Amino acid sequence: MTELFAGVTAEGETRFIGEVARGAACGCFCPSCNSPLVAKHGEVNEWHFGHLAMQERPECEVGAHNLLRRLGVQYLHDLPQLILPPYRQVLTRQGRFGQIHEVAEWQSEAVKVTDWNLAAARGQPIGVLKLQDGSNVDMFIDIGNQRPSHQSHLSHGKIVFYCPLPDPESLRTQDKAREWLRYQGEFVWIYQPDVNGHVASANQRLIDRFQQMEGALHPLEIRAVERGMKLHHSRQWMGDAYLERKQAQLEAPAAPAVQPAQQRGHEIPWAGQVKPMSMLFFWRLKSGEAWVMYDRIDHLRCIAPWPETVEGWDEALPETVGFPDLTLAAYKVKDLANAMIWMNARAATSRNTSNIEELFRY
Repeated sequence: MTELFAGVTAEGETRFIGEVARGAACGCFCPSCNSPLVAKHGEVNEWHFGHLAMQERPECEVGAHNLLRRLGVQYLHDLPQLILPPYRQVLTRQGRFGQIHEVAEWQSEAVKVTDWNLAAARGQPIGVLKLQDGSNVDMFIDIGNQRPSHQSHLSHGKIVFYCPLPDPESLRTQDKAREWLRYQGEFVWIYQPDVNGHVASANQRLIDRFQQMEGALHPLEIRAVERGMKLHHSRQWMGDAYLERKQAQLEAPAAPAVQPAQQRGHEIPWAGQVKPMSMLFFWRLKSGEAWVMYDRIDHLRCIAPWPETVEGWDEALPETVGFPDLTLAAYKVKDLANAMIWMNARAATSRNTSNIEELFRY
């Protein structure tokens, strides 16, 4: 918004540009400097107010924005009930095998709002929201171009009614502006006190998963994962030029005698897509079938049947391990920790190597 879209009458009432007569007959004054305004209802340009003496200042537009924010506060004040979104907090922990996540989420109901401040300046609370669980959170309003984000280390609860800036057509009248607030506005949780221990429970689940994953990893696999991470960081340090040379070598035609995708008459369709210097994890399950987990050049992590696909392979593993992709002839791994826990729990033997040809020995 770059134009003045609202003014005040001599009686102090707010008027939007589409609610007044054209020209100086509008009877409005600037909400910031109190100068007389003229209403410009043009055929080409957007409708707006101008100062009669042409002395517009940047703070004059800010005054109109404050009127819009007050309209938003009044809109919230008049609602019979405030409907709040669920509160959601993501917890993360870093392990040898990568990051694992847990989510704490719960629904809160608004009981009432106290200490309404209809004239609150930007950045000041417009009221105190009392929740059903007994906690109080400060309520704010923000009408702008940047949606507020979650903060997990505040000393008190905070929620924001956020609405993007209206288009010029929605600023012609107060009714249209209210409709914009109604359909475009939303509550955004910044922080909610965890009075019922939801975050603590999610954090304990995260710790349990982490410890389960650590315990499920064979010592050799732990060293392999650590070695793979070191190789990954060293490749980043060596820079893009090195990676481009290695990629060119991989894409160059190779002699049939040294193709890693062929061994004992078998062809491994995904072998050419394996990321160089990455670790391959092999499991032969107690049920007899074998699987290999590998990282692709395009950074996907997959689990494929070994040494070749058989009928029903795409229904053999659960969603906790991954999702089958028929074009890749492999499962796309959803969560590394869950996949390794599931495979290790059902494996008769497991191995790891960086050489695909060694897998034919197992």
